[in-house]
Amino acid sequence: MSSAARVSAAVAFLLLVVIGWMNQGDPRELTATSFGTVPAGHAAFYDLLAEAGLPVARSYAAPGGLPPQQTIWWIAPEPAPGKLERPNEAEGTAFARWVEEGGSGVVLFGEEGAGRLALAGVAWPALEPGDDPDAGQAGDAAPRSLWQDGRLLSVEGELSPRRRTLPLPERRGFDAGTLDAAVWRTVARIEGKPFVLERVLGAGRLVLVADARFLTNRWLDRAEAAPFALDLVRAYGVPWIDERAHGFVASRGALRYLAGSPALPFFLGLVLLGAALAWGGATLPARRVRELDPSAPTLETFVRSLAGLYAATHDHLRVLDRYRELTARRLRRHFGLPPDAPLESLAARLARRRAVGATGLALLVDGAAPRDGAALERAVAQLDRLANEARG
Repeated sequence: MSSAARVSAAVAFLLLVVIGWMNQGDPRELTATSFGTVPAGHAAFYDLLAEAGLPVARSYAAPGGLPPQQTIWWIAPEPAPGKLERPNEAEGTAFARWVEEGGSGVVLFGEEGAGRLALAGVAWPALEPGDDPDAGQAGDAAPRSLWQDGRLLSVEGELSPRRRTLPLPERRGFDAGTLDAAVWRTVARIEGKPFVLERVLGAGRLVLVADARFLTNRWLDRAEAAPFALDLVRAYGVPWIDERAHGFVASRGALRYLAGSPALPFFLGLVLLGAALAWGGATLPARRVRELDPSAPTLETFVRSLAGLYAATHDHLRVLDRYRELTARRLRRHFGLPPDAPLESLAARLARRRAVGATGLALLVDGAAPRDGAALERAVAQLDRLANEARG
């Protein structure tokens, strides 16, 4: 294999790798986020709002860069705003300032729930472990998995215009013993437990929902999960769903993404390879093709070239046979005979004409092989004379 062939094969392989990498499936669809189409994802809820014509969007901003006076939802955040257990004071303060200036923050806890939270030094209510409301005592039954059939639990309060029924694997609410009623207002209860809490903070509101699992693709189309989700939207505004807490960032463009990704060395290698191939091609002299006769060929040129090919064969009998066939076709057309009329019929037609010479007619019917080129020229002249005599 030549070096050029090896380089071409390597370039083709690299291009196929790049095309395959660019056309691979979106891995975000397998996450428990608003992109996810798996049972634990929330893509169905995002699509529900979008199909309803509501201006739903996604947010990737840090607490210090949240859009002012906007409703942001944190669905099963990792960790929640204000951080878990060891809060980041700077982010907690920025988040509290954003709420005070008119933002609406809605935090919906995921399957794992959360312990005690702190927001700028202020404690949040704690979540109670999930229990089976039909058990004899709270906590007697083992917590149900998200993938089991779940139960239909009753939710009521001022948040919804009427009592809702949610499909959840267990009943989980906030611990009433840690709930400061002067700060947190219960706007919805699930089987008697505080389920949705609201707190006014400056010009904004902070909302806590004890269980976000009714928003998952697994449960959203069951019972009244979707209407209850729309109750939250009606009460607090169309949300921007935060995905920064799940590790996503806003798109920065292809070049900026490559600059900070592990694919940068591979991309630079492709660029250098392309530059090397371009430089190697530029060092070779350009091919030039000089036309000997740039003018368009004429019919005379074609006939002369064809005659030259026949002459080069020195097969005078074949040339004479071709010319006899040409003369016969011309005469058949003149007399109106079919193209496949036998040569004998044509000869009989010519013999009845007095102007036709016997020598030319015999040459047409049975031409003898010429001895040389001069004899071929004389035979061709006789056939031309025969054609002129027959048409004269």
